[in-house]
Amino acid sequence: MASFEPTNVLITLKKSSQADSIGYNLPSEFAKFLYPKIMDGTISLWDGPLKEIRITADALKEIEQSSQKKFSSGDYLLIHEIWTLAKRTLDTKTIGFTFLTINESGKVTYGYIDYKDIMVLLDKNFIPANANGFLNITFRETIQNKEFNFSINQFGSDDFKADPSKAFEIQNQLLNNSSIKVYLASKDIARYKSITYEVLKNGTENNDSLFLALSLYFRNNLEQFFNLGGDQSVSFINKEPEINITKLKLNELYKTYKGQVTSEITSIQFYVNGKYLPPNDLATLRKTEVNIKSQTSENFILEKKYDLTITSINSEEINNRNSFELIKKINEGNWKQLVKH
Repeated sequence: MASFEPTNVLITLKKSSQADSIGYNLPSEFAKFLYPKIMDGTISLWDGPLKEIRITADALKEIEQSSQKKFSSGDYLLIHEIWTLAKRTLDTKTIGFTFLTINESGKVTYGYIDYKDIMVLLDKNFIPANANGFLNITFRETIQNKEFNFSINQFGSDDFKADPSKAFEIQNQLLNNSSIKVYLASKDIARYKSITYEVLKNGTENNDSLFLALSLYFRNNLEQFFNLGGDQSVSFINKEPEINITKLKLNELYKTYKGQVTSEITSIQFYVNGKYLPPNDLATLRKTEVNIKSQTSENFILEKKYDLTITSINSEEINNRNSFELIKKINEGNWKQLVKH
């Protein structure tokens, strides 16, 4: 495709067309993120790109009532951009965003937000991710890198009404063309996933060894136990309390960088005598000095040679999944292919 001067481009993202394999839903999460800031006046919502009339919180409520759908539940996100192709490098510059929905009466436009008004916010806040996504992708990165499903609705003066197929041709020529380099936000950085899982005392050798060691340690180190919040399940008055740990709830932060996967425990909760103690961090776990089969409790837990059940990955709840298969995929670096929805 021949080079072209800066050209106004309008692309459309439909909320229902975003695949779960992407890792996030930009139209959905973007509107949810911005809505409270619009309502408290932190962000200006306008009638359109010319910004002639500011839409107040009360005016937005009226639009929501007439459309019978909240701004944060809208169906479409339109991104206004300027594209330039020079020396076979495509540069896409975001100008602003239009939010709209469709109801029985037709199209309802909520308003327009200028990119420069929220640029700092987009660069400092991460988009909520499902199990296939990463914890630390900013809204700005998602917009810049175009890792979402979209269609081109306008390219310069062409709105493709005469020939809709031209929009697909342009998209393929520019974004699916190995000979054209697209300017992207940096990708060569560490990425993270948050994994929450439970471990039960269930009769298997390694599980029971873990809980026996922890229970015995805390019976012999009551001060540490009470420092963990143990008074919520055992009375201070009892000098020889029965401490029976039967479940752990852990959160681990996994990191992938340049092909290497590592992890660390970020929080641990002990389930004692039928009640969870408050969450504690890794430093607390290290202070316990519990040895399990000639290993520290931290290393034993990290090795995962016991039964466990993953309950969530990032912001997604995980139900009836093969936890060991998921852990294996994570350790192998298959982070974008964890869960099929």
